[in-house]
Amino acid sequence: MFNKQESFDILTEKKMIILAKNDSFEGFNQLEKALGSDLKNLSDEPFTSIFTFGKISAGKIGLVNADALNDKKKKKDVFKAIANLKEDAILLLDSFDDEHITELIEGVYTAAYKFNKFKSKDENQTALLSYYGKDAHASSIHEGIVLAEAINHTKELINTPYNYLNAKAL
Repeated sequence: MFNKQESFDILTEKKMIILAKNDSFEGFNQLEKALGSDLKNLSDEPFTSIFTFGKISAGKIGLVNADALNDKKKKKDVFKAIANLKEDAILLLDSFDDEHITELIEGVYTAAYKFNKFKSKDENQTALLSYYGKDAHASSIHEGIVLAEAINHTKELINTPYNYLNAKAL
């Protein structure tokens, strides 16, 4: 689900760009300038999708209200919104506070979980979610992915019927 993207330019990126409303992040200020809009005061929703109307290469921007990541319910809404995106997107980790990166990765990964083991085909293909950020975030990213995979594996065990996963098979 998550792939690291090695290079990034905010004005030429074609994928949907997801970032936190954060004035101290230079990319946020570049976007405001390129779009000619005050993004910080645009919406108080936990997650807002904005069409760029050709002002930059990305067709949409996803803005995460940084304050929403401190509220349990709003945080889950953000994770679900990102996990349910239909188009490929890139998550700009440098725009988020360091303490939120692990839970952001874990939350999006677990929110994207679907139990499709016994379905004939997956009718909804999940979008590719890439991330870009400093190498200093590597341990937080790894921790979030490991926790999410453990949670999703547990969900897989719980959702598997007993006649397929009995004590002997377990």
